[in-house]
Amino acid sequence: MRTSPPAAAAAAVALAAARGRVPPSGRFSSSPTAVAVTTTATPAAAIASTTVIAAAATTTATTATGAAVLLPLYMYPSAGAWDPLITAAVAHPDLTFLAVVNPYNGPGAGSCPNSDYVNATSYLSALPNIKTLGYVHTANAYNCGDSGADICTCSAPVEDITANITTYQAWPKACGNVNVKVDGIFFDEAPANGTCLAYMQSAAAFARSTLSSPTLLFNAGAAVNSSYWGLADYINVFENSAGAFTPSLIPSLDGDGDYAAQASAIIYGYAGSDTALVSDVASIVGSQASGGGALGALLISDISFYSAFPANWAKFVDAVAQANSA
Repeated sequence: MRTSPPAAAAAAVALAAARGRVPPSGRFSSSPTAVAVTTTATPAAAIASTTVIAAAATTTATTATGAAVLLPLYMYPSAGAWDPLITAAVAHPDLTFLAVVNPYNGPGAGSCPNSDYVNATSYLSALPNIKTLGYVHTANAYNCGDSGADICTCSAPVEDITANITTYQAWPKACGNVNVKVDGIFFDEAPANGTCLAYMQSAAAFARSTLSSPTLLFNAGAAVNSSYWGLADYINVFENSAGAFTPSLIPSLDGDGDYAAQASAIIYGYAGSDTALVSDVASIVGSQASGGGALGALLISDISFYSAFPANWAKFVDAVAQANSA
């Protein structure tokens, strides 16, 4: 599910409710009651505190190993809004963060996002362990399936996808700031079955030829046909509540470990204790540190929307770092 511009937020929520698709519903979503996207710039807005900015400027690159943290960064970048990500990345320079930015269901109609996004994105670029992924949706119809309310995968014209990728690629020049950039593309509403292989091949090939060494992530939200693994760097194969997840599912999601380093999951509505969180993270990603099975990227959130940081964010990040170093 995409974020909705404020002018259409009420209609989008009503439509989602009518379809029984109030997010999260198998795709990255922002809470319908917490949409705060605006194109009004805050003059001289600074998202990060002076302390955080200074720390980011002195952070040096290290070789990241093990599992990454996957974060749909769907909260609007008002002053300080993205600080938890920056703080976590500074504290864990050996941990990779895959941060999905989505100004307006993609890069938006303009050639450059507003000044809040310009400032926020440039701060992310200052940290070598944050990979900023630009949001692109691959569906524009939601009337498929027996119910007539399912996502119609691969229904967005390829020309729309390539236009969005081209806009992201041009951000540094259009914004007059080389640090306003993305490191890859997040393809939302990606297919799980093999019927859209040519479509996704075309989209991925264009991204790789347009961006410099991009990281590509397909969000399928379910186990995928094996043909897709060769196209993407990561595929999100699970996005559901904590009650629907068990580590025993992992072999069916990551090809019995064949694609472990590329498979990711988002588990929301988590209610476990801090101790349980450490244990659960270790069981899901721990073996990545030695190149083994499990999953290659993860988010475990104690909330069920993506327009705010979860309360367990810092504890979760610490748990991933601990599991990677075990």
